[in-house]
Amino acid sequence: MKYSKITKILFSLASLILVTSHLQAETKIGIVDMNRIFSEYDKTKKTQAEYEVLEKNANKELDTRIDQLKKEVDAIDKLNTDLEKPDLNNDIREGKQKERETKIAQAKKLDEETTAFRSNKEKKFQEEFSKTRKTIIDDIMIVINEQTKIRGFDLLLDKSGLSAGAVPVVLYSRPDLDISSDIIAILNKKGAAK
Repeated sequence: MKYSKITKILFSLASLILVTSHLQAETKIGIVDMNRIFSEYDKTKKTQAEYEVLEKNANKELDTRIDQLKKEVDAIDKLNTDLEKPDLNNDIREGKQKERETKIAQAKKLDEETTAFRSNKEKKFQEEFSKTRKTIIDDIMIVINEQTKIRGFDLLLDKSGLSAGAVPVVLYSRPDLDISSDIIAILNKKGAAK
């Protein structure tokens, strides 16, 4: 009887070990560096170059407006200096005061236009960048999802991500688990084919 109880216990333990080992099949994990993929993707580089040109042109226009505003301020300063002269004829003084008031109004209007121009350009650039960034991220995610399925990953982690405490989410990973270079190569190959 003791023999049968021991046999039952051993059989139960063996069964439990077999079941749990089957349930604990190895989880296949992959790693990517989204920051690296994003920055090394040719479409990102091309987009950044295009935005730099647009920003440079917008800055030229902004500089032109600022230079024009400086000229207006210099003209106002000159009129103020002229108005301080004690030997100035009253008719000339009144004419210069009216001219100064006109210049001040023009300078205020130009300043408001310049501020609005700067604000509108910044807003437009941010909106365009957000749209383009979303398109680029969508392209990246398509390739990542394809590669995750092809490689049979159960879990794919981004090692460039930070936790709420500004600590990396992935503290360590073996280099052979990182498929970032493969993702970049696939993305750039697809981009070159278009």
